Amino acid sequence: MRARSLLPVVAIALLASACASKATLSSSSPTPAIVHVGFDQRNTTVDLHVGDLLVVELPGPSPTPVSGPPFIWRLTHYPPALRLRPSDAKAGRFEFVAQSTGTGTLTAVSGCSPGPAMNDMAACPLVAGVAPNLEVLFSITVVVT
Repeated sequence: MRARSLLPVVAIALLASACASKATLSSSSPTPAIVHVGFDQRNTTVDLHVGDLLVVELPGPSPTPVSGPPFIWRLTHYPPALRLRPSDAKAGRFEFVAQSTGTGTLTAVSGCSPGPAMNDMAACPLVAGVAPNLEVLFSITVVVT
């Protein structure tokens, strides 16, 4: 008879320990990584995991006067697996969060604008009345798993 009265207590203890071990397993997820990519890594593949932060740091405008216009980066395309965070395009810094799995190309161009309609870009100098082609391309392939 005594064994029967202990059976519910043992069953509750086993269930409680099973629930506790499941809670511990779900809380041990890996910390998202911060992956920095610079201009030297152009035309390469960057591997990320969902939740990782991708920081793209491209050369910004020169602090000292140089011949020609300063370059300002324009983000032209990025894969849907990435979500753009607040960034500083004028400094050449773009931040993304890997929000889902997928593969795609991230592309940015740097150059000057063809005229005042593009207020965020430096005006191109004119050579024989025509703006020269001063665009610089940055492109990487991003794989999110």
